[in-house]
Amino acid sequence: MSSAFRPLTPPFPPAAIESLKSLTLRLSELEAFASEISTYHARHAQLATHPAVRGFLEQLEFLHASHARSLRHHVVALSAESAPPMENSPRGVSELPAAALASLEPDEILTATYIRLNQLAALYTRLHTLAVAFARHATAEISLEHLKAITPKIMECSQALPQLTADDAYRRFGHITPGCAELALDATQAAWKNDTHFPDDTSSSSLQE
Repeated sequence: MSSAFRPLTPPFPPAAIESLKSLTLRLSELEAFASEISTYHARHAQLATHPAVRGFLEQLEFLHASHARSLRHHVVALSAESAPPMENSPRGVSELPAAALASLEPDEILTATYIRLNQLAALYTRLHTLAVAFARHATAEISLEHLKAITPKIMECSQALPQLTADDAYRRFGHITPGCAELALDATQAAWKNDTHFPDDTSSSSLQE
């Protein structure tokens, strides 16, 4: 064998694969929790006047459950490369105060859902990056596939929040500016499409400094 030969995939240390598996397991637990709490809200929250929100939560229930199953199976495959990780599971819905869950308004439920989805998106971004870094192609594919399923749901949340918030404000206070939900929707969606241009010398992200 030529001395100039170099393997395409270096022998990554076991700790590197362990970190990849630990993050995969954490995501599977968070997805399972997200499915459980989506189920609870869809069935028990006061959503009679918001059937679209109930339907959205039911969609998330099955999406999160599917992701959790897929990740658990993938952890088994990764376990062939390292020892089983020790991980603290998030609290189940049964451990959360039932009164607090039941008292949430539709806009509060959607806000909490929005936060969970963004957390999952951030963690899938980390998982995908680590998988690429450690040349674990199956992990890279599954993390990107799940991220692509999560991001449209984030946009749905952001688009629904202005109307739900305006509805709740009208119910609680009896008067709001006409058309406020539409105005807020246009303004906040424009923020997601921010076309701000920076000077050339500051165009790179400050997070990379």
